[in-house]
Amino acid sequence: MLRVARARCGLPVSAARDTATMQPALMIFGRLIEATAKMRTGHLVRGLQTLLPRTALLVEAGGSTREVERESLRVGDRVRVRPGERTAADGRILEGCASF
Repeated sequence: MLRVARARCGLPVSAARDTATMQPALMIFGRLIEATAKMRTGHLVRGLQTLLPRTALLVEAGGSTREVERESLRVGDRVRVRPGERTAADGRILEGCASF
């Protein structure tokens, strides 16, 4: 019955089998490409994290500075960035001038 219906549509039976076989193969290939892209993106993000400095110079209330871990910085903390240093966090320039 199925062969008769496909013959009326103009599709040979082997074309239907080929399509049914290729669809899962293409889906698996697409998932493989997606997984590869996700893995490469993860490697790139980890590579960017290595460019960040591990410590920052935290400016305390009295104006003195002390070196702290990057992860211990909080919103509102003041950080001193010396010429040529990489910045440990996002923020705005309060004193002086700089270009990034």
